[in-house]
Amino acid sequence: EFPQPGPGAILYYGYVLETQKEIMPGHFAGVWWYWDGTPVLESVLIVDRPAERKLFVRHYNGTPEQRAVTANGRVREEWRLRRLEKVEEEALMPPGDKTFPHTEYSTVASWEEIGKWFAGLCYPMATLGADAAKEILDRTRDVSDPAEKAERIWDWVTENLRYVDTSLGEGTHKPTPPDETFKRRHGECKDQSVFLMAAL
Repeated sequence: EFPQPGPGAILYYGYVLETQKEIMPGHFAGVWWYWDGTPVLESVLIVDRPAERKLFVRHYNGTPEQRAVTANGRVREEWRLRRLEKVEEEALMPPGDKTFPHTEYSTVASWEEIGKWFAGLCYPMATLGADAAKEILDRTRDVSDPAEKAERIWDWVTENLRYVDTSLGEGTHKPTPPDETFKRRHGECKDQSVFLMAAL
């Protein structure tokens, strides 16, 4: 049974204000977990956005009450769940994303939109400098078959560019230029991918 607060009860009130820096210009996204299995009387997600920016929302493991108010060119949307019971963890219980209610929201309509934006970051830098180009050409000079050339380039990348996660600042989404990856001899997945694209 859900605990009933009485005189002298101590209630916990948590408030999270999240202001996001834009990564993809003009867009934002996030996820709100309504609760983590402990009893909660009420959990509310509020998103305040420009009225011209459409918001795409998906709810998991529950259907929150919804309310929206538009004023002064902005929309304030609220999603609310009440009286969330305690969940006792059991052996082999599914993970939280399969059991606990949460809401994902984004101003991006599709992955295609993200792909076009990301391609705009990658393609302009996908060229090799003289040293990297010479090393790749030396590796493929004696091969005429395009598939075999591609395989040799792939082998060079996997043998010579160590995976190192360097997701700091813009590195969380913007690849390192191929020449810098070549000089460092390491990079994360997007750095290696852009180098491979340039080498091919």
